[in-house]
Amino acid sequence: MNEKDHKTAMVIAQVSVSFGVLVCIAGAWIGLVLLESRFLEGAMGWAMIALQTLPTFVGGLLLIVAGGILRTVTIDSSARE
Repeated sequence: MNEKDHKTAMVIAQVSVSFGVLVCIAGAWIGLVLLESRFLEGAMGWAMIALQTLPTFVGGLLLIVAGGILRTVTIDSSARE
């Protein structure tokens, strides 16, 4: 892997991790907004909050993990050369 490809992969990995963190923060914000709105009450309200925040958290965590994997693979492949 040449140096240009290495730098590009590292930038993509960092963007993925950063965007994943932003998505997780957005999920927490969505959950807090829904929790403070008094329209959702009881078990149905908790189900609505869970159904809207959990996929956001999972998507954010997947982006963070994918960025970490890309960073590890890139560092490992550059060390072999």
